[in-house]
Amino acid sequence: MFSLHNIRRIKSETEIIQIVADNGRSLFRVTGTLKDNKNIAYAAMENDLYAFLYISNRLKQDDEIMSYVLERIFRLLASGNSEHIDFVQKTFLPHMDKSCKSLLVNLMKRDGMLFQFLRSKYLACYSLALLAVKQNARAIKFVHKPIYEYKTLARIAIEGDYNAAKEVVDQRAWENEQLIERAFKMKNLLRNCAKFTDISIISCDDEEDSE
Repeated sequence: MFSLHNIRRIKSETEIIQIVADNGRSLFRVTGTLKDNKNIAYAAMENDLYAFLYISNRLKQDDEIMSYVLERIFRLLASGNSEHIDFVQKTFLPHMDKSCKSLLVNLMKRDGMLFQFLRSKYLACYSLALLAVKQNARAIKFVHKPIYEYKTLARIAIEGDYNAAKEVVDQRAWENEQLIERAFKMKNLLRNCAKFTDISIISCDDEEDSE
């Protein structure tokens, strides 16, 4: 009978697999090269996907492991089971640290709205926020302000989905983008006219009054 109390002393791959297959999170107690064993990692994650957090940093970058975890995550989210969804959103994603950065990058590329469930320090991470906003403009709602280059993110969100971004972009950044939008309108007007003299130049204030 295997016990979690003596798991640190076990050196057999077969024995460890039996333990983690029954309790994936027991991988936390595994030490040495066994934590870097792919067979053990799969056995643990098959039982409990949370075990991904306990595998070696090398395995966290492994393409096959990455694909497996991504597939499991989106399968759980699409299951319609509230427990499965809560596990991903409230338990799994919030506990990912810098060793999981590669997985987080791939997640943001596939579903930017998952950005909101990351631990707070990542909500101010420009590189992850950029990927999330490019994938889904609404993700900018969850970006912590102040963040480096927030206005750049705002512009990307607006260009990606104008209507969605208008609802969630910070007001100051939105006002800045409105000025940019006016500039684009004038640029297009210039481009469409045969001669510059065909254009009636009016100020922004006059334009608003005429509306």
